[in-house]
Amino acid sequence: MAEGNVKKKADLKVTATEGGVTRRLGELGGRTLIIIAVLIAIIAASYRLDLRIDASADGRFSIQDALESIITGLETEVEIVAVWPRETDDPQHDELVTWLDARLAQIAERGPLVSYRQIDSVIDQPALETFAEQHGEALSDSVYVIGAGRPFRMPVTPLSQLTLQRDLGGALIAVSHNERTPVYVLQGHGELPWRSDDDQSQGSLLHRLSLSGFDFDPQQQSLDAAALSQLGRIPGDGVLIIAGPTAPLGPETLAMFAAYLRDGGSALLLLDHRCPDDLALFLRDYGILVARGVPTGLESLADHTPGRPAVVLRSLDRSLRGADRDFVRLALSAEQLNEQHPVSKQSQGSNRLVVSPLSTDVQITNWRAFAEASGDQLPASIASYVSGLSTPPPSEATTLAAMASSEAWLAAPNDRTPAPSTDERPPFGIGHALSFVPHVESANPEDGSRLVVWGSRQLATDRWVANPQFVNDLLLTDAVSWLANRGESTPIAVQEFRRYQVDATETSLWIIMAALVAFIPCACIGAAMLSWWERR
Repeated sequence: MAEGNVKKKADLKVTATEGGVTRRLGELGGRTLIIIAVLIAIIAASYRLDLRIDASADGRFSIQDALESIITGLETEVEIVAVWPRETDDPQHDELVTWLDARLAQIAERGPLVSYRQIDSVIDQPALETFAEQHGEALSDSVYVIGAGRPFRMPVTPLSQLTLQRDLGGALIAVSHNERTPVYVLQGHGELPWRSDDDQSQGSLLHRLSLSGFDFDPQQQSLDAAALSQLGRIPGDGVLIIAGPTAPLGPETLAMFAAYLRDGGSALLLLDHRCPDDLALFLRDYGILVARGVPTGLESLADHTPGRPAVVLRSLDRSLRGADRDFVRLALSAEQLNEQHPVSKQSQGSNRLVVSPLSTDVQITNWRAFAEASGDQLPASIASYVSGLSTPPPSEATTLAAMASSEAWLAAPNDRTPAPSTDERPPFGIGHALSFVPHVESANPEDGSRLVVWGSRQLATDRWVANPQFVNDLLLTDAVSWLANRGESTPIAVQEFRRYQVDATETSLWIIMAALVAFIPCACIGAAMLSWWERR
């Protein structure tokens, strides 16, 4: 009898256990089906409403708001044509163009007036011939943005994944502008060439300006001695760029420059310690003191002679130190930039550095205000110099970038001795924006001239302008936009690639590897064993 009762209890226990497992499996399966159904509904709704979440580290599948506003704001039809071979022997090239093809198609879908097509440069010869008849020869590995019958070429490079949205936005602006402001480049005096085979030209800057609605034709707008002699003047319908001359400009060119400023012209001056004396003394009359134009005393000012020796700014903590460790590649952060002026406002808020190698300080002085403040104490020779100035005084002078004297010092170009300044002098000015009152003899009496003066010509070289890690391109583009009185440019940031970089020492990497390979798995296994032991 007792054995029977024990058997019945055992049977009941097994039955109850089997029923509990079945019930639990049913509950788990039911919850799983509900979760799956909810996920399917969410996915269907996201497809229906075109909702997307970009989980990539660099946001490469998102369209920036600035680009989308440009696309949706277009008033004319724009066609994007990509020209490249679909398949090559280079896997990296094929992967890049496949990615670009998908991204361009996605971007074109956002604009009602934007269309996209791709031409295979190897097998699709009829399409290439048709394109050539309408828009000129189509170069392979290029993206053409065509608006109002005008094509704009964007070359495909390994950096295209980082700069696609910025370049495409600029190209859309370029083809949609009916009136493009010309940019003139002074040449023939040692300035940065408008194009070269190395990274010491201003070609990248001119390309960025073309993406912002400016126009540069080297045949018409590169102003060397022959072009100036033929024109007899500097054209006043655009912006002049003088990028670091190292040889004298000569009296004829300076006379044309004076007439250009008198008639309300605007210019971007990138000058370093090699600025020729004739240009430095010419700018001194406008109250701009740079290079040897900085007087050593009132005597050199009165005699209109060169002043102090050429010097450059150096910094221990505010520089990108290269292999030579000469402390002259100044790296200007938001602390050194003016957040109020249109030229530097967007660069100041970009959280990227401005690299300004071989900079010299630039000082701004209003000679007439200086004479009025000095009064009778001013020597007669200086008073005569000020009264004889025919240049208009600056109506507004704003410092764009400056470095405190406590973190920088002046030294000769070949002096590599770290000797920071300890005095209490005012900050060293590196960049300035100036507006001048209209000249009484101006051909445009309502317009005063504008100048942006920066104490480094290497600021505009391809090496730093084309590098998306720095903000030189935006700073210079905004400078030219302000000079042309066009307001701020439309900034479209490049995709951030630094998120993929790990800034860690070898020891730190070993610790991370140990944590990923050993500690975390062992901790999970240990927690599972403890949980099993407790439940057991």
